[in-house]
Amino acid sequence: MATLQDLYPALSAVAEALRSQPAQIKAAEAQLDQVLKVPGAYNAAHEIAAQKAIPEQVRQLAISRVKNMVSQSWRSKTIFHDEHREQIRARVLMFLDEPNNAISYHNETIAGKIARQDFPRNWPNIVKDLTVAIQESAQKRLLNDNDPTATLVTRRSLQVLGAILDEYSSKVLAATTPVMIELTGTLLNPLSALYEQFSARYFSRLNPATINDPEVGYDVEIAQLLFRSITRLMIYVWNRVKQLSPEEEQIVSGFFQNSVSQLQSVFNFRVELVLALHSSQQFSSLDAQGQYTLKLLKDLIQFVIDDYFRAMQKQAVSRFIAMPRCTELVRYCWDQVVKAMNNPAELRTNEATAAYPSHFLCSAMLLFRESLSMWSPNRQNASEGDILPTAFVEGAVQQLVQTFLPLSDASLELWSEDPEGFIEEEEKGGDAWEIDTRPCAERVLITFAAKYTEVVIPVLKSMFDAVVATATTDLATAKQKEAYYAAIGRCAHRLKDVIDFDQWLAQVVVKEVSSTDPLNRVVKRRIAWVIAKWYSDKQLPTSSGTVWEILRYLVQDQGEASDLVVRLTAAIAIGECVDTLGFNADVFQPHLPFVVEGLVQLASSCETYESKTRVMNALSRVIDCVGQRVVPLVGPIQQVMASLWQASSTTDGSATVGSDGAVWLFRASMLVLAKALVMASGEQSASLVPIVVPLIRQSLTPESKLHLDEDALQLWLAALRNATVLPAPQPGVLSLSELIPELIQQMHDNIDMLGTVLQILESYILLNATMVVQLHGLVLFDVLKKILTSFNVKDVLAASELIFRLSDPTSWPESLHTSEYFWDLLKNVIEDKLNANVLSEHICLFSRIALQDPNVFNQLITAGAAAHQAQESPLFEGLLDQWWNKFDVIAESRLRKLTGMGIAALVSTGRPEVMGRLSTEILNMWMDIHGELKESQVAMDEWVKGGSNPEDEPLHLHWERDGNIPSDTFMRESEGTLEEARRKHVWENDPIRKVKFTTFVAEKMQQGTIACGGQEVLQTKYLKHAEPALLQQLEVALASGL
Repeated sequence: MATLQDLYPALSAVAEALRSQPAQIKAAEAQLDQVLKVPGAYNAAHEIAAQKAIPEQVRQLAISRVKNMVSQSWRSKTIFHDEHREQIRARVLMFLDEPNNAISYHNETIAGKIARQDFPRNWPNIVKDLTVAIQESAQKRLLNDNDPTATLVTRRSLQVLGAILDEYSSKVLAATTPVMIELTGTLLNPLSALYEQFSARYFSRLNPATINDPEVGYDVEIAQLLFRSITRLMIYVWNRVKQLSPEEEQIVSGFFQNSVSQLQSVFNFRVELVLALHSSQQFSSLDAQGQYTLKLLKDLIQFVIDDYFRAMQKQAVSRFIAMPRCTELVRYCWDQVVKAMNNPAELRTNEATAAYPSHFLCSAMLLFRESLSMWSPNRQNASEGDILPTAFVEGAVQQLVQTFLPLSDASLELWSEDPEGFIEEEEKGGDAWEIDTRPCAERVLITFAAKYTEVVIPVLKSMFDAVVATATTDLATAKQKEAYYAAIGRCAHRLKDVIDFDQWLAQVVVKEVSSTDPLNRVVKRRIAWVIAKWYSDKQLPTSSGTVWEILRYLVQDQGEASDLVVRLTAAIAIGECVDTLGFNADVFQPHLPFVVEGLVQLASSCETYESKTRVMNALSRVIDCVGQRVVPLVGPIQQVMASLWQASSTTDGSATVGSDGAVWLFRASMLVLAKALVMASGEQSASLVPIVVPLIRQSLTPESKLHLDEDALQLWLAALRNATVLPAPQPGVLSLSELIPELIQQMHDNIDMLGTVLQILESYILLNATMVVQLHGLVLFDVLKKILTSFNVKDVLAASELIFRLSDPTSWPESLHTSEYFWDLLKNVIEDKLNANVLSEHICLFSRIALQDPNVFNQLITAGAAAHQAQESPLFEGLLDQWWNKFDVIAESRLRKLTGMGIAALVSTGRPEVMGRLSTEILNMWMDIHGELKESQVAMDEWVKGGSNPEDEPLHLHWERDGNIPSDTFMRESEGTLEEARRKHVWENDPIRKVKFTTFVAEKMQQGTIACGGQEVLQTKYLKHAEPALLQQLEVALASGL
């Protein structure tokens, strides 16, 4: 058995295995895990980590394990005793002079996680102790650079303080606020004073000659750490405190104004430093320390603008705009963007050596963009001085388009070397526009167009006029035209009244796309994108076929003047253009075969699964929008689907997964495409069964179903809903019926998708209920019994009801009994422990069985009683008690009628327990139903006059609120498929709708009278205690039904 004495050897063994014995790692870690289960092991591991005489690898491993457990289970008394917690908290301060960065980082994390839960109640002095350590060590460093310990302690103490403030400030408890307010008052002044000292220190010492000096770099790092801690406090106050006292408001305002000055000072200082390094050509002598110092300055600036100013702006933009010096801040940031635009591109990268880092430029543009509302001419009560001058806006728009929107050399290089990677970069969503200058500039342009429409639109129109009149003579003009088109596309919906889109297509675009000059590829790709943007905003006249001629040509053209980027962009554009409200399938029809051919070829040409997925998605959209028009083209599509699916599979049919899992998204898109084909083909979808069945099977393997089960089930459901028949399985012939065993397995295993799986079962039942029950009845009822306790119990009962309604009554009694599904249903009702609404649906299901064959219903109870050694009569009595008790739970007239007809069916058997309730509960139930329904039959002469068969005389159901329209619950979103007609047929031919209630009851009463021994027995034994008035009402009602 492991003991604490085994801890150090176990840690050493893992460290050694990680270093030089990979084969021993698993065994060594297993041994370490056993030792760490010993009480007190994590405290002992933390003590080992604190001993600098022990090898660093062992110490690092020990503290990493402690960090993981503290993060997960710090409150666990079985892992951390109170005494051990106290020792670990005290030991945190022992790591403040830790030279190893990894060990120090783990210590920071441990301190933060503990403080989140223990500060201030169980760890009241940690912030005070850290403040003392910071003050003492910082002062030593300010006095003497040659004290490395003071420098190290200053850095480590600030890192731990930052981790604590970061964790604690993320708590949302009300008790956190006063503590953070108190910490702000305690820490703000001393930390701010130190920040000013260290900032002034590196301002005076850092220059091209000292850039590689680590001591100067430490000053920058310490200043950055100080500002981070202060900012965490101030952001908490800004976010969480809605009503500040005048003193607190002054603190927030003062720090904000000081931070504006700090940003300007640090940014200007860094720009001068970088430009000086460039001008003196000293970058070649820049070592790792010098690079790191420049990066520290860059990160400090980024932190100020992102984690302070933009964080404030995101939380409360109106409060932010009202802050003193906010206008100065925003204008300053924009000025730096303008300066960057006037400098060479190499100074605008995101490298540490860039004077205007691209990430900062994005943040500056976004800060400006989100603040434009305070200068908008549309703002209420806006004065002339609050509105940006027209010249400023015009110049800003032109600079954005001309500087940031053109494709960079890096983008063009990516286009050339990795076309599909270029598309992936262009199409990526998320927050990429917050760190990439081109999409960021596009969003600023869009905001300008929204706030200053009257100024921006003429500028964009002049750009459009210039671009259509300019020939593409070299790469520079191609890039500029591409940038102008990008600007126009981003603001397409605002240009509808100033640009004649049809004329542009006919007179300019047709010539551009037909150009054989390879330089025009840049422009062609952007033209396809602009068309998509314009069309998706529903501005393109739907009567014009020119757009389809252009996109069709671009997706098919494989000459030197085109490439994969152009074709992929055209494919994406086609998908977006068809998926609009203004799409006209008749106009698109002549181009459909060529578009499909181009997309199919393109999908085969792409190398990455991401690109194949984009093409498949576009093809799916086309098929969804053209419907049955695609049927003649199904063959080629089916062939390429089969080959592409096979290419993405291993020998056993599972997916060949890349590191990013893109193949799963591709296979999902294939399933969506297959569903689109099935839906479009409708009654002709039988030809797709040979591909649909394998796709479903391979998508539901243990590995694949984690990624594909939802799409596979939707395809399965669509295939069944559009099937005309369901033949029995035949050897050598793929059919949907051979998937029924897989369906039953899914019902057993796939609880998450059980709702969809049960809809698939219903589709099978609607197609050929008797065959399904005859071939799979026992296992089907077995699994229905298992899932009866699931959250989908109502869907289970609905599917069961269809089975009993549509299958041959002789096909299911034996398997229903053998599986004990009926017994569980009966037990649920008698025990009366489930929700009343659910039990009422049990009663409705029993009514359906009774309507099919009441004698079989009685036999099922009898057989169940024998199998479970129970008495029959109590079972019947318990069932009838609940039949009556749950009657009032049922609100819908249709189902109340069903319940009454079900009990009438049981009356027809003459069963004594049923007949014994005839004069009381059953009689009352029937009269309630009769009074509610008010059913009548249409006059025979009107019915016959209309040319109808008198034998089919319809029943007028006064109780139906929606006429003859099936409920949405019953239709299951099957509209537009062949199953819609099947469901309506079942609905319309329901005995509840076809048979008059009193007619049905009268007939069953006659049968019950005979079964119980005749009229005399009925009157003397079962009706003698009935209320005379109620009995007379029943006789009148039944007489009207005969």
